[in-house]
Amino acid sequence: MKVDKAAELFQTMAIVSLNMGNLTLEINTLEIDWLRGKRRRRHCYKRNWIRRESSKMGISIMWKFGGKQGKG
Repeated sequence: MKVDKAAELFQTMAIVSLNMGNLTLEINTLEIDWLRGKRRRRHCYKRNWIRRESSKMGISIMWKFGGKQGKG
């Protein structure tokens, strides 16, 4: 009887441990995805700001090649 309860307790602890590990992995993955998204958003904001500022100054920029087409 005691052996059965010990085995059941051990199995339960193993399952809980695996579930906690999976939860930690999932949280870390979501955190990394969130940070990547934040970085992308920051990059877009910066690129849009540069476009606005350069258009105010009358500078056209070729974004594909990262160079200036010229002042116009």
